[in-house]
Amino acid sequence: MATSGVQVLKSQLSRCRKVIALGCRDTNSRIGWLNNFCGGFFEFANRLHKYITDEVEELEGNENVDTTFLCLTQVCLCTKYLERVIRAEETACKPIPSSRKHFIDRIMWCLDRLEIAVSNLTEAAIYKTSEQALSGYGFIALLEMAMDQVSSFSTYQDDPDFDPHSLDELKYALDSSNEIHRVVRSMVAHTLALANVAFFEDKTALSALCQKALRDSTAFQQECCVNLQQARSNQCNRRLKAIALGDSLNQLHQYVDETILRLIFICFADLEKFSLDKLRAKMRQCGSDDVELDEFIADFDVNLDRLAQIGLFAANESPTPKLKTLVRSCMASLEALDACIIPSLQASNGAEMHSEILEQHFYEEMAKLESVIYEIIDAQPITRSFYEMLNACIAQTEKQFNKSKLEDMVQMGEFLLQYFQYPTNKRELQQTNCKRLEYFQKFTMMLHECRAILVCADQVDTTRILKRFKILRDIVSKFVHALEKTSNQATKEIGGNLYKLTVTETQAIDLNEPQLILETIEPSVCSILYRNESEMYTPRRRAVSDSMRGNYSKYSTLLNEGEGNRRLNTVSGSDWQQALKQRHRGSSVRRNESLRTVMFKRQKSAETQKACDFYLHNSASLQISEIIDQLKQVSVNDSGAAGNNC
Repeated sequence: MATSGVQVLKSQLSRCRKVIALGCRDTNSRIGWLNNFCGGFFEFANRLHKYITDEVEELEGNENVDTTFLCLTQVCLCTKYLERVIRAEETACKPIPSSRKHFIDRIMWCLDRLEIAVSNLTEAAIYKTSEQALSGYGFIALLEMAMDQVSSFSTYQDDPDFDPHSLDELKYALDSSNEIHRVVRSMVAHTLALANVAFFEDKTALSALCQKALRDSTAFQQECCVNLQQARSNQCNRRLKAIALGDSLNQLHQYVDETILRLIFICFADLEKFSLDKLRAKMRQCGSDDVELDEFIADFDVNLDRLAQIGLFAANESPTPKLKTLVRSCMASLEALDACIIPSLQASNGAEMHSEILEQHFYEEMAKLESVIYEIIDAQPITRSFYEMLNACIAQTEKQFNKSKLEDMVQMGEFLLQYFQYPTNKRELQQTNCKRLEYFQKFTMMLHECRAILVCADQVDTTRILKRFKILRDIVSKFVHALEKTSNQATKEIGGNLYKLTVTETQAIDLNEPQLILETIEPSVCSILYRNESEMYTPRRRAVSDSMRGNYSKYSTLLNEGEGNRRLNTVSGSDWQQALKQRHRGSSVRRNESLRTVMFKRQKSAETQKACDFYLHNSASLQISEIIDQLKQVSVNDSGAAGNNC
């Protein structure tokens, strides 16, 4: 029964593939052609919905189910944009082959992935090695796996029948320690990918925390090995090492969360600073070998890499399958756009309409991603993160006034303002017996005052400007306290500085063995949909991999390689960070040279024109919207069914 159902689904997909492919061969095809495709795909989606309901038992953690939902969402999205392309072609009275090809290629890729996923929906999981199995998990899932296993060794066993010295128990402990170590290495790989796009201070702290986690994991592993060799368990030592490992993982988790929150503020604030409109204007103004343009493109690239990391963590923390699919769909769209949006802006032979369509797509996906982030993140942590960044900015500005940094903080404040305008978060302000709404209104008013005084900053004394920002800081501090979950919850005192990794006088960090382990771990450069094997997106995938690996995977810390004794005894965190800065003065978040800078540098105009010509010329009523809306409803129902069965 299941086999025949899969064959029917495959035949329907094959028909859909043939129909959609006509759009590239015949650029005169219009709404009738797209209606035919939507009708066929709607039949496929309905049958797929019934097949999943009747035949698929394991929905939770099923990779193929997740891929199916993602591909359904992407096909619906690309079909809607194809409809817009057709409408634009009718208005302009000429075809837009490059836009057609972009969305048709994505639909074809999704149909191919759907066929593979549908074939494997009911099959038993294929055997994978431990490393392969762990590669599919996100940071939070890995953390939970590690903590579940560590907790069984860090707590006292009160069972009278439990024999810690039995051979089976000692072997179990060693096997568990080996598995924990593999999980920790996978967590470190995710953290290194995040550290690649983080600020220098966060990068150094994450590096040290990764080394600490690896060191404690290795110590626990070695203790279990020694116990087995001696055929006797030293429970006290093993429990202490398990507790130390648990603390290291919790510290790493806390700092990763804080880094993600800071990146969210920075990314969405930088969307305006490095917008596509400004990039287009720079391309029109700048010369053929303008360094400023290359730097602007590199900054845009870094922002996309940061968004990719934010999206991965957001998908892992999404509370419902529907939200998770929406996040992954946004990230998949950004993956596809990353490969072609800059080339479309640089092309000069009538590609304006194509670039405008891609630009509209980009901003719509960014808006959806922003809304999902509003939905996922709790109010108190994101407000506290803004407070910490504001406090650090004021401290720096008091030493040396910097208007641009204050403007950045105002832009981040606007993001926080929009966060509380979201319906779900607005309800957080309206709880009774608290002053949340009052403090939020004061925050809004003071933020506007800070923006206003920066407009006339040249005519105002800097002390008056800083006074406004200090008042804003005090309001945000009170707002953070008001956002505590309950009145009985212990209020965490807000300090004057950002959280920093400090090293006390008595703490000695052995960087020898953990550093060698760290150098063998590649950052986890994950793909959502389009960058795994597709030749269409291979160049950009290679650029991302180089970017993510180049800045960090061989990141050595603190000490000169020639030192014989690789131990560091430091007095303060500032000295530790200063030593690292001297060691890595050339380290930068910015990509050394993005692929797009290489491929489309203005001085290589002949190569650029050839590439653009290849890209453009090898691309060659309301019924459709109603069908797509029904398709989206089927996809939502499938996601809902998955959530109910999880």
